[in-house]
Amino acid sequence: MNDILNGLSESQKEVVTYTEGPLLVLAGPGAGKTLVLTSKIAYILGNSINERFKILALTFTNKAAKEMRNRVEKFVGSEVHRTFIGTFHGFCYDMLISYGEHIGVGNDFTIYDNNEDLITLLEDALKIEIEKERKGENKPTVLLDKYYNADIIKNTIPSFYYAFIKLKNRLIDSEFINTDKLAENYSEDFKLIFKLYEKTLKEQNILDFSDLILKANKLFHKKFIIEHVRQIYKYIMIDEGQDTNSAQFELIKIICGDNYKNLFIVADEDQLLYEWNDAKFEYLLELCKKYDMKILQINESFRCPSKVVELANKLIENNNLRIENKKPICSGNDISDEDSFEFNEFDSQAEEAGFVKEKIVSLLADNNNDIGRDNLICVIGRNKYILDEINNKLNEANIPHFVPMLQEKIATREMNFILNLLKLISNENDKTAYFKICEFLNFNYQEVQDKNIGYSLLEGILNTIDRNKDNKIYAILYEFIQEKKKYKEYFDKLSELFFSINDVNGDNFRKDKEFINNVYDRFVKEGYYSNNLRDFLNFLALSSKNGGKGVAILTGHASKGLEFDYVFIVSLNQGIWPDYRSLKNDDESHRMLEEERRNCYVALTRTKKKLFISCSKYRITYSGQKKHDDPSQFLNEMGLI
Repeated sequence: MNDILNGLSESQKEVVTYTEGPLLVLAGPGAGKTLVLTSKIAYILGNSINERFKILALTFTNKAAKEMRNRVEKFVGSEVHRTFIGTFHGFCYDMLISYGEHIGVGNDFTIYDNNEDLITLLEDALKIEIEKERKGENKPTVLLDKYYNADIIKNTIPSFYYAFIKLKNRLIDSEFINTDKLAENYSEDFKLIFKLYEKTLKEQNILDFSDLILKANKLFHKKFIIEHVRQIYKYIMIDEGQDTNSAQFELIKIICGDNYKNLFIVADEDQLLYEWNDAKFEYLLELCKKYDMKILQINESFRCPSKVVELANKLIENNNLRIENKKPICSGNDISDEDSFEFNEFDSQAEEAGFVKEKIVSLLADNNNDIGRDNLICVIGRNKYILDEINNKLNEANIPHFVPMLQEKIATREMNFILNLLKLISNENDKTAYFKICEFLNFNYQEVQDKNIGYSLLEGILNTIDRNKDNKIYAILYEFIQEKKKYKEYFDKLSELFFSINDVNGDNFRKDKEFINNVYDRFVKEGYYSNNLRDFLNFLALSSKNGGKGVAILTGHASKGLEFDYVFIVSLNQGIWPDYRSLKNDDESHRMLEEERRNCYVALTRTKKKLFISCSKYRITYSGQKKHDDPSQFLNEMGLI
């Protein structure tokens, strides 16, 4: 136990050794919350070697879960098997695989994590439905009159789809919006298309991301299942508790019931950035009240220099939505104020971007041009459009950089094709994968179906490839299906085939392959699920692709959870940061302004060595006009102007 507590501060030790009773820990930026959380898990496991209960630890990213699991394993070795350390979605997936049949969800479903694929699925389902109504096969509805051509469908469905996802994240499905309580709030076509979307997913045995938590919530309303879960997991630990949306919040409540004694939450309401995803300060307060949680605070920041901490404290104290009697953060970093901060005001964004580029060149030189080193330099702006000028300057100077929010999980068409083939092999009638494969091979999907009546969609693809010139692909596919080859061998063979094609973007394709290989290695190592193709595809869907090499170009939201030696915060102007939508004089805008302030607070506190803040007097609008910009009110609140 001494090894676990060694190196912890007194406030951290107090949190780790408090093991009986509901506890909320307020851990500010750089407070070592991951260290505290993992030390606490290890401390409980180490004090209960001969007991059989497990610990459930939930976080929001696979990266965080992996780091937590590795740290716990270093402390307690094989005892780590007494934990589930993962994301909310990963835990819900695990529950649905094990018990989903009790609510009509078989364990052979496939997770779709790509919005475009799901939108395409819904568009095609709507076209088929309208055609059936037109032919008199189904009773005519408002859909027949309203969605009479493909353009109307294409323009309408994406916004409907995102509305459906938002509702499902609040645990509202198509059945619920048709109740007397909600029905009058939605148009008839919206309700019909929502019902069609869920029907289509069920027919094709697909779950979208929002389904995982929604259906797990339904599952946990089965008394014998939730009692079983509570018996297994004696301790429940929630990381980043301020970011729980209503679905996750309800999930926590239903798992804990009314009298759960060992709920542990690490949170910082000053870093709540996801109100757009229904995360609310009030949810945290309700949990505190419901479980009569003791509140402890770790207010040291072992990351940020004292000057950065001073600016952050001045900024965030202007917010009202905060825990009462919260102490300001203090710095455990001994870098001098003179060396840790610089503020500049420029005439234009172009001049600002030029300064950032030159300073980055200088910083790289000071660090032996080690551009491949992680977490060295980042540039943070309120939105990606503000960062365009920075991207251009870094491109001109050939400075490697990456923009995580613009990167797809899988970047190349060829790798997406391989994965869609895997999906179709896993589910021979997966229409979305089938459409994507036909598109890649320039096949008319309707002709393929018409010529292969009585065959599955996969068999139709195989028959059509065999009649065409792409026999190398066919040979690999046929060998895999007929000889029951392992899917990893098939994946490697197809990858090698595409590497041999001259027009493949080799570098991006290589990165895609490396990412998938890494996910596969983790899938085998962690061994949560049986080693079959569908399980791997679902594991891949639940996995995230982390950044790149070089200077990180981030929005405030994307910077959360990260830290860098040198941080640039650019274009801190009124109407940009805070965003113009938060500056109206009404209650909703006041709440938005508080989130804008939290967003800026998070950006400030990514800094380990030096922070650069800047604003500009003018910017060029999209129409080419020169527009004057005032400095951000946040600069005033920090005492910089």
